[in-house]
Amino acid sequence: MTPAAPLRVVMASTRLPPPGTNATGTPAHIRKVAAAVRALGVEASMLEVDPGGAPQPLGVLGAAARALSALRSARADVVHVHGHLAALAVLPAARILGVPVVVELHGTYVPSRPGQPGARPLLSRLGAAAEFPVLRHADHVIAQARAQRDRVVDGGVDPEKVTVLYPGLRTSEFSDPATVPAVIPGIPPGRPVAMYVGSTHAYQGLDLLAAAQRRLGHTFTFVLVLSRDAGEPEDAIVRFGFDPACTVVLHPGDPGQLPSLLAAASVLVHARPDCPDNLNVQSKLGLYLASGRPIAATDVGDYGPLLAPSRGCRLARPDPVRLASAIAAAGGDPSVAEAARRENPVIARRHFESSENAAHLLRIYGRLHRSRRGAEPSIHPRSAP
Repeated sequence: MTPAAPLRVVMASTRLPPPGTNATGTPAHIRKVAAAVRALGVEASMLEVDPGGAPQPLGVLGAAARALSALRSARADVVHVHGHLAALAVLPAARILGVPVVVELHGTYVPSRPGQPGARPLLSRLGAAAEFPVLRHADHVIAQARAQRDRVVDGGVDPEKVTVLYPGLRTSEFSDPATVPAVIPGIPPGRPVAMYVGSTHAYQGLDLLAAAQRRLGHTFTFVLVLSRDAGEPEDAIVRFGFDPACTVVLHPGDPGQLPSLLAAASVLVHARPDCPDNLNVQSKLGLYLASGRPIAATDVGDYGPLLAPSRGCRLARPDPVRLASAIAAAGGDPSVAEAARRENPVIARRHFESSENAAHLLRIYGRLHRSRRGAEPSIHPRSAP
């Protein structure tokens, strides 16, 4: 008997930077999802569309025409679109071909402001207005947080077609007990380290973190591990008001350095402000948990229910004084460190393991494909390597 053909999935998004340009964020997540489903036997290909690259409506029409050609060439069984802007172009093309569409939301779309560098306010407002019509017409929606799911359902999307999947990672890469902590230049042995990993975008809360640092004085050295598009080291210190006497900024060129850097932290910190951009859960929380190090974070969105069960985490409202207290409590108590070592990797595996997320996606893909085509693709996931 001839084995069934593997499922063909097209991963669609707006333009991505070249591989390696940014070790974090949405581009990394999209490529990780593609790799994870490939590991389970899916034929996954990439499609980049730019519906905003020409005057509207020509931009969307041109992107839709290119998407139609690409989907037909790929003989797609399912399209997994990252972000509703890309879906503006991909949905019409997929409907013409009868291909089901999954739309994954990476965050709440916030229109640009007049005067903002590179802003196109009218186009941005049109993009915001299109969000819920796009989601209502999708065959399935992936939300990256329960709070995000609730917002989507409140906007009129059928709750039966919304699934919550946190951004995945291979948790074992960060949970190896043999990982040797990195030696960070300028920090003497035994010095307490509060570490942040990520970008300098406003929704990351680095101004709040700098304000908490001022409340702590010189009790911790703050290490900012910034993605490579974040500017020169002095930019972050001056821009956000960190104390240069006890702040180190690193721009690692190799994501493989992250496990040893995380292992060097006394406490890992994420000072998310309470704003619409922060309904989603970021992948950094997964790698923080997987590392087994104590965590201090603001209790915004899903962070509260995710972290509260662990005695290795300390939560605070997005307030400098309360955040400073959480950093001190998480980074200065050996019992918190021991609890983090035992409990945090378990939470990471439960909620962030990429192979589990990929298996869940395969079930969604297969169900949509069967309902649309009456086909029986090979959707039984093989073991990940």
